[in-house]
Amino acid sequence: MKEKLKNYIIYFKDEMKKSIKEIKDPKTFHRQIPNLLTSSRLFSPAVILPLFFTGNNIAVVLAVAGFGLTDLFDGKLARKFNSTSKFGKDLDAIVDKVFVFTLLLPLLLTNSIISITILLEAIIAVTNVKSELKKFDVYSTKTGKFKTFFIYSTITLGYASIFNNYFSLIYYLGILSTNLIQIKTATEYIINYKKQNDKNYKLNPNIDQDNNINSNVNDKEKNNVNSINFDIKNNIPNEINNNQKKEKDFQNQMAELKRYKVDLIEDNYQNEYNDLATKNNTIENGKVKIKNKF
Repeated sequence: MKEKLKNYIIYFKDEMKKSIKEIKDPKTFHRQIPNLLTSSRLFSPAVILPLFFTGNNIAVVLAVAGFGLTDLFDGKLARKFNSTSKFGKDLDAIVDKVFVFTLLLPLLLTNSIISITILLEAIIAVTNVKSELKKFDVYSTKTGKFKTFFIYSTITLGYASIFNNYFSLIYYLGILSTNLIQIKTATEYIINYKKQNDKNYKLNPNIDQDNNINSNVNDKEKNNVNSINFDIKNNIPNEINNNQKKEKDFQNQMAELKRYKVDLIEDNYQNEYNDLATKNNTIENGKVKIKNKF
């Protein structure tokens, strides 16, 4: 799972670089307008939260509604500019979760009932992340789109109810409606995940899809593997020592052979020298005899 997450981060970085490159080029800038619109929601908490904690409730409501509308237009613009992509879809999903969770958490300070909404949204997010990391088809359902609309509306009503009790009843109804749609959405995503997981399992029954380990390995086989590893771990140092000793003995033998070879060569040279000296003496004696004779 860590490796898949790492690969996904690398993919996301590469796509970000491509997007930045297109933004810098006037000819392709328009293709990135939907992604820029999507990314604006990522920075929305930096605008909304200070307004909330300083008591500017009307400004908070307007800001939440305004940033929420960007989710409506980014997809339409992407289709208009023919710039729909997997990266745009992934970016939209990530930004939505950051936007929603960041704005839901402050509402906990006013009413703890919103915690159910946060929990259900977390379940949906985890399911989608697992599907994405396993490269399953993560498609947006009609229920999911309704859920997004309702949760944005509920967040807006939640902040509006802080300064005007008139919105409180509508806010509670919004929470109830949102939770029901969230349950349906989560159910659809979980069923979709399970179907694709089972499909992969049928294609490769020896691989456990959630843990990526061989599901047929029993405890006995695991113990055997551990035993082998233990033996190897204990025997390797002994083998190394034996090999080192053998290598040292071999080096000593080679040194001995080298000395023997030198001695042998020296003896051969000495014998040849003696033979040559004898021949020279014989020749000299012969010369002397010839000289005396004449």
